[in-house]
Amino acid sequence: MTPTPDEDRSQKRDLRETDEDYKGPVAYMAKHKVAANLLMAVLVIGGLRMAKEVRQEVFPDLEIDMVSVTIAYPGASPAQVESGVVLVIEFTQPSQRSAF
Repeated sequence: MTPTPDEDRSQKRDLRETDEDYKGPVAYMAKHKVAANLLMAVLVIGGLRMAKEVRQEVFPDLEIDMVSVTIAYPGASPAQVESGVVLVIEFTQPSQRSAF
């Protein structure tokens, strides 16, 4: 049996009355589509504006606190290299800690 137009309207009215029971931001945006679109536009424009102001660095500023020294001392024993080269370099830099 097909509902009459009056019954159909009353059912729609009943549905609208139950919709009014819902409260909150989602229900408000569902009812007021212009407000939802305005909010979306404000967020998109604000995001684009802030994207231009974000500071980006391709190479960040880093301070490396390590030095690598390579010295060729052919024919020397490890003890000679330590006393003749390593200790001399370490003691010329008193503010630096030894890595050894």
